[in-house]
Amino acid sequence: MNIFEPSYPFLVKYWREDKRLSESDIYNTIFPVWTYSSPVVLLLFGVLSESIGHKPVIIIGQICSVITTVITILCYRPLEIIFSQITVGAGNASYLIFGAYIYHLADSSQFQHITSYTKCAYLSGLVLSALLGQFLVSYLHVRLVVVFIITLAARTESTCISFGFPWVKREMSIEGAKKIAIEFSHLYKHPSLLVLCLWSIMMTSTHHLAVTYWQSIFEFVDKTVDWNGVVNGVSALFAAGASLIPIKIASKVEKRLTYFQLFILFLSGGFLIMMGAATHIYVAYAGYILYYSIHEFGTTLVSAQIAKMISKKIKSDHYALFFTFQSLLAALMQFALQSAIHAANLRIDHQFLAFGATLWFTMLIYVVYFSVKWMKQKSDQELQTPILTIN
Repeated sequence: MNIFEPSYPFLVKYWREDKRLSESDIYNTIFPVWTYSSPVVLLLFGVLSESIGHKPVIIIGQICSVITTVITILCYRPLEIIFSQITVGAGNASYLIFGAYIYHLADSSQFQHITSYTKCAYLSGLVLSALLGQFLVSYLHVRLVVVFIITLAARTESTCISFGFPWVKREMSIEGAKKIAIEFSHLYKHPSLLVLCLWSIMMTSTHHLAVTYWQSIFEFVDKTVDWNGVVNGVSALFAAGASLIPIKIASKVEKRLTYFQLFILFLSGGFLIMMGAATHIYVAYAGYILYYSIHEFGTTLVSAQIAKMISKKIKSDHYALFFTFQSLLAALMQFALQSAIHAANLRIDHQFLAFGATLWFTMLIYVVYFSVKWMKQKSDQELQTPILTIN
């Protein structure tokens, strides 16, 4: 119920047609606030989850999601609506805390299973809500405000359900804070974990920008076609299936995770570029569906691997703080990308080309890093190989 938002694919349309907001209001005033406020919200929620527990933080985030929809329905002026971008950041942060929270309820050997199942459930909610929204808007011609009221009802129910979650006790003390600081300082001792975290940061930062502006690129390519609900539903359906694949292959790819990281960066960047270069709306639709699927496959696989390494290599159970800190860095990277794009005054199609190019540039850096690492390992092996002499 948390992600059941039949109104989501029509947010930009609702603001433009019902609230009479201009494109400048939407893209230059409202949307950037989410980017700028996310780092603060993530840091606050991460600290709170370790201080007062995961459950109350999740509940707070759910209440913020309700407030987001109320603001969207009732407010008309851009300076009022921007507050919804702060509360939506809190709602997204609570989902991240929930992802860390479930790791406390299972053994590390089950991390890949629960990560995949949770992501699949999340995406299934997107599928059902997006298709419902498209049916209501396109076939029953229901007013958009009614669709947002349905979203409000679903979010209210989700908030009520969150009160029934089991309690995982957390308590932050001075000694506990010192322990967490020591655990973070041990990250540099595990390059493989750092590499996964940096990969996740780049994937997340570009993904947040892509899912913020996906409706905009479709309108840019062709304003006469509006199948956003269907596209959102189909992309979530394929992504839900893709998120289950790691359950079958995780144990087999752990030693080949490097190749998967490069492969996912290449495809993700390529599909974003495909969206930016599209001159036909159905090409843009296809690019988004393929991008979303490969992104969810990759992040589901890597997130579980990161959680396992935190548990086994660092011997920590502070998943919420680790993941929120990682997301904080992703939000800062997103802020940097957003600022650079605004400074360059790029058109929306050029923005997607820039998103894809960012991932390809990241892939190039990783190719160089892995190549140097491989050559060093080969050189070390040759030095350790004994030289046989014949008397």
